[in-house]
Amino acid sequence: MSEMKLKVLNKSFITVAFSRESTNLAVLTYFSSYNEGDVISLEVSEAPCYCEIQFDDALRPAVIFVSEKSIYFEIPFGEKRKALTPKAFSGNCHVITARFLYESELEIRRNLALNPYDGFVKRGVFPHTETNTDLQIDETFAPRNAVDGVWANISHGKFPYQSWGTNKRDDAEWKLLHPIKDWAKINLLVQHCLNVSD
Repeated sequence: MSEMKLKVLNKSFITVAFSRESTNLAVLTYFSSYNEGDVISLEVSEAPCYCEIQFDDALRPAVIFVSEKSIYFEIPFGEKRKALTPKAFSGNCHVITARFLYESELEIRRNLALNPYDGFVKRGVFPHTETNTDLQIDETFAPRNAVDGVWANISHGKFPYQSWGTNKRDDAEWKLLHPIKDWAKINLLVQHCLNVSD
Protein backbone atom coordinates (compact mmCIF):
# COMPACT_ATOMS: atom_id res chain seq x y z
CA MET A 1 0.00 0.00 0.00
CA SER A 2 1.38 3.42 -0.98
CA GLU A 3 2.09 6.02 1.67
CA MET A 4 2.64 9.77 1.53
CA LYS A 5 3.98 12.48 3.80
CA LEU A 6 4.09 16.29 3.66
CA LYS A 7 6.82 18.44 5.19
CA VAL A 8 7.83 22.07 5.45
CA LEU A 9 11.60 22.44 5.16
CA ASN A 10 13.64 25.58 5.81
CA LYS A 11 16.35 26.93 3.49
CA SER A 12 18.87 24.53 5.10
CA PHE A 13 16.50 21.63 4.28
CA ILE A 14 15.79 21.04 7.96
CA THR A 15 12.25 19.79 8.66
CA VAL A 16 10.24 22.38 10.61
CA ALA A 17 6.82 20.67 10.31
CA PHE A 18 5.49 17.37 9.02
CA SER A 19 2.30 15.39 8.60
CA ARG A 20 1.76 11.87 9.77
CA GLU A 21 2.38 9.20 7.15
CA SER A 22 -0.86 8.30 5.47
CA THR A 23 -2.08 5.74 2.98
CA ASN A 24 -4.50 8.05 1.20
CA LEU A 25 -4.65 11.62 2.55
CA ALA A 26 -1.87 13.69 4.10
CA VAL A 27 -2.77 16.91 5.92
CA LEU A 28 -0.23 19.31 7.38
CA THR A 29 -1.28 22.34 9.41
CA TYR A 30 1.59 24.78 9.76
CA PHE A 31 1.15 27.56 12.32
CA SER A 32 3.99 29.88 11.38
CA SER A 33 4.90 32.38 8.69
CA TYR A 34 6.95 31.13 5.77
CA ASN A 35 10.52 32.38 5.42
CA GLU A 36 12.43 32.90 2.21
CA GLY A 37 13.96 29.60 1.14
CA ASP A 38 11.22 27.44 2.70
CA VAL A 39 9.89 24.52 0.67
CA ILE A 40 6.98 22.12 0.91
CA SER A 41 7.97 18.54 0.22
CA LEU A 42 5.69 15.71 -0.80
CA GLU A 43 7.13 12.24 -0.30
CA VAL A 44 5.44 9.17 -1.77
CA SER A 45 6.50 5.58 -1.22
CA GLU A 46 5.83 4.61 -4.84
CA ALA A 47 6.28 6.67 -7.97
CA PRO A 48 5.02 7.39 -10.52
CA CYS A 49 1.54 8.16 -9.24
CA TYR A 50 -1.30 10.63 -9.56
CA CYS A 51 -2.07 12.91 -6.61
CA GLU A 52 -4.36 15.81 -5.89
CA ILE A 53 -2.50 18.58 -4.07
CA GLN A 54 -3.48 21.84 -2.46
CA PHE A 55 -0.40 23.49 -1.03
CA ASP A 56 -2.27 26.67 -0.06
CA ASP A 57 -5.97 27.29 0.54
CA ALA A 58 -5.82 30.44 -1.63
CA LEU A 59 -4.85 28.33 -4.67
CA ARG A 60 -6.97 25.73 -6.43
CA PRO A 61 -6.37 22.02 -5.91
CA ALA A 62 -4.58 20.34 -8.81
CA VAL A 63 -4.34 16.78 -10.06
CA ILE A 64 -0.68 16.16 -10.78
CA PHE A 65 1.41 13.27 -12.04
CA VAL A 66 4.34 12.71 -9.68
CA SER A 67 7.27 10.99 -11.40
CA GLU A 68 9.68 10.92 -8.44
CA LYS A 69 9.37 9.79 -4.81
CA SER A 70 10.05 13.31 -3.49
CA ILE A 71 9.06 16.67 -4.94
CA TYR A 72 9.95 20.09 -3.57
CA PHE A 73 7.74 23.15 -3.96
CA GLU A 74 9.56 26.45 -3.40
CA ILE A 75 7.50 28.97 -1.42
CA PRO A 76 7.47 32.07 -3.68
CA PHE A 77 8.83 35.38 -2.42
CA GLY A 78 9.50 38.77 -4.00
CA GLU A 79 9.04 38.97 -7.77
CA LYS A 80 7.85 35.35 -7.92
CA ARG A 81 4.70 36.36 -6.03
CA LYS A 82 3.54 38.92 -8.64
CA ALA A 83 1.49 36.36 -10.55
CA LEU A 84 -0.14 34.87 -7.43
CA THR A 85 -3.00 36.11 -5.31
CA PRO A 86 -1.58 38.18 -2.42
CA LYS A 87 -3.37 35.77 -0.06
CA ALA A 88 -1.26 32.79 -1.16
CA PHE A 89 1.37 31.59 1.32
CA SER A 90 0.79 34.60 3.59
CA GLY A 91 -0.10 34.73 7.27
CA ASN A 92 0.71 32.20 9.95
CA CYS A 93 -1.90 29.47 9.46
CA HIS A 94 -1.43 27.14 6.50
CA VAL A 95 -3.32 23.97 5.59
CA ILE A 96 -1.44 21.77 3.11
CA THR A 97 -3.07 18.65 1.67
CA ALA A 98 -2.21 15.83 -0.71
CA ARG A 99 -3.98 12.61 -1.57
CA PHE A 100 -3.58 9.73 -3.98
CA LEU A 101 -6.12 9.52 -6.78
CA TYR A 102 -8.20 6.39 -7.21
CA GLU A 103 -7.91 4.75 -10.63
CA SER A 104 -11.57 5.59 -11.36
CA GLU A 105 -10.88 9.31 -10.79
CA LEU A 106 -8.42 9.36 -13.69
CA GLU A 107 -11.31 8.82 -16.12
CA ILE A 108 -13.31 11.81 -14.87
CA ARG A 109 -13.52 14.75 -17.26
CA ARG A 110 -11.34 17.60 -16.02
CA ASN A 111 -8.92 20.26 -17.18
CA LEU A 112 -5.80 18.17 -17.82
CA ALA A 113 -3.60 21.26 -18.04
CA LEU A 114 -4.57 22.85 -14.70
CA ASN A 115 -1.61 23.22 -12.36
CA PRO A 116 -1.38 26.46 -10.33
CA TYR A 117 1.77 25.04 -8.68
CA ASP A 118 3.74 24.75 -11.92
CA GLY A 119 6.97 26.70 -12.08
CA PHE A 120 7.72 26.36 -8.36
CA VAL A 121 8.66 22.66 -8.52
CA LYS A 122 11.95 22.09 -10.34
CA ARG A 123 11.25 18.53 -11.51
CA GLY A 124 9.09 15.47 -11.09
CA VAL A 125 5.62 17.04 -11.56
CA PHE A 126 3.28 17.21 -14.54
CA PRO A 127 1.45 19.00 -16.11
CA HIS A 128 4.39 21.30 -16.68
CA THR A 129 4.82 24.23 -19.06
CA GLU A 130 7.83 25.37 -21.04
CA THR A 131 8.52 28.17 -23.49
CA ASN A 132 11.33 29.37 -25.71
CA THR A 133 10.74 32.99 -24.67
CA ASP A 134 13.01 34.44 -22.03
CA LEU A 135 10.75 36.12 -19.50
CA GLN A 136 12.32 34.86 -16.29
CA ILE A 137 12.58 38.38 -14.91
CA ASP A 138 8.83 38.98 -15.00
CA GLU A 139 6.64 36.26 -13.47
CA THR A 140 3.49 37.98 -14.75
CA PHE A 141 4.31 36.61 -18.23
CA ALA A 142 5.68 33.17 -17.25
CA PRO A 143 4.42 30.07 -19.11
CA ARG A 144 2.83 28.70 -15.89
CA ASN A 145 0.24 31.50 -16.04
CA ALA A 146 -1.53 29.74 -18.92
CA VAL A 147 -2.37 26.76 -16.66
CA ASP A 148 -2.90 28.43 -13.26
CA GLY A 149 -6.72 28.40 -13.47
CA VAL A 150 -7.16 32.18 -13.19
CA TRP A 151 -9.56 33.35 -15.88
CA ALA A 152 -9.48 37.15 -15.46
CA ASN A 153 -8.41 38.51 -18.84
CA ILE A 154 -9.60 42.09 -19.31
CA SER A 155 -6.07 43.41 -18.77
CA HIS A 156 -2.55 42.05 -18.33
CA GLY A 157 0.18 42.34 -15.75
CA LYS A 158 0.21 41.36 -12.10
CA PHE A 159 -2.45 39.14 -10.47
CA PRO A 160 -5.21 38.54 -11.50
CA TYR A 161 -4.23 39.52 -15.05
CA GLN A 162 -1.08 37.43 -15.43
CA SER A 163 -0.62 35.65 -18.76
CA TRP A 164 1.98 33.97 -20.91
CA GLY A 165 4.07 36.46 -22.87
CA THR A 166 5.69 35.93 -26.25
CA ASN A 167 8.31 38.64 -25.70
CA LYS A 168 7.33 39.84 -29.20
CA ARG A 169 9.02 36.82 -30.79
CA ASP A 170 7.62 35.52 -34.07
CA ASP A 171 8.89 32.03 -33.25
CA ALA A 172 7.43 31.95 -29.71
CA GLU A 173 6.36 28.50 -28.56
CA TRP A 174 4.55 27.32 -25.46
CA LYS A 175 4.59 23.64 -24.49
CA LEU A 176 2.44 21.63 -22.13
CA LEU A 177 4.16 18.48 -20.92
CA HIS A 178 1.92 15.75 -19.55
CA PRO A 179 2.47 11.97 -19.37
CA ILE A 180 -0.92 10.99 -20.77
CA LYS A 181 -0.96 7.35 -21.86
CA ASP A 182 -3.61 7.46 -24.59
CA TRP A 183 -3.76 10.74 -26.49
CA ALA A 184 -6.46 9.37 -28.78
CA LYS A 185 -8.99 9.73 -25.94
CA ILE A 186 -8.29 13.41 -25.50
CA ASN A 187 -10.26 16.09 -27.29
CA LEU A 188 -8.91 19.00 -25.23
CA LEU A 189 -5.26 18.55 -26.18
CA VAL A 190 -4.15 17.24 -29.55
CA GLN A 191 -0.41 17.29 -29.03
CA HIS A 192 2.25 18.01 -26.41
CA CYS A 193 3.31 21.22 -28.12
CA LEU A 194 0.86 24.00 -28.83
CA ASN A 195 2.08 26.73 -31.15
CA VAL A 196 0.71 30.16 -30.32
CA SER A 197 0.79 33.09 -32.72
CA ASP A 198 -0.40 36.67 -32.39
